[in-house]
Amino acid sequence: MSNLKMPIYGLVQASRIFWELFSIYLKACRFKVSRADCCLFFCQTELGIRIFLYVDDACILGTPTAIQKGVRDVQKKFSIKIEGNLKDYLGCRITQNKGNKTKYINQPSLSNIEKICHNIGVQGMDLK
Repeated sequence: MSNLKMPIYGLVQASRIFWELFSIYLKACRFKVSRADCCLFFCQTELGIRIFLYVDDACILGTPTAIQKGVRDVQKKFSIKIEGNLKDYLGCRITQNKGNKTKYINQPSLSNIEKICHNIGVQGMDLK
């Protein structure tokens, strides 16, 4: 019997295997899994850093210094694509008001779901 050493990209199991490998790596780097959501990993340091991982989509949040360190740490083990400033993540739109230092997250696709329900005659569903 032989073991596959690396999953083949595109297989159904590839994303799950990546998630397992990435979460093992984060735990080895002293990240903890949130009790509220197993996709949220966090590491409380003087820099402050959070990593969201949903299957194979990761998002690093923190100060610019913390983000740079987080990226360098992840690049030691994984080849990653850096997208730049976060404008959307997993179908959620993220906007920032630099004036009052606030950020907003919304799901524009919910209004599309309401339109689809209306068009196919499904009524009485509260989707908000």
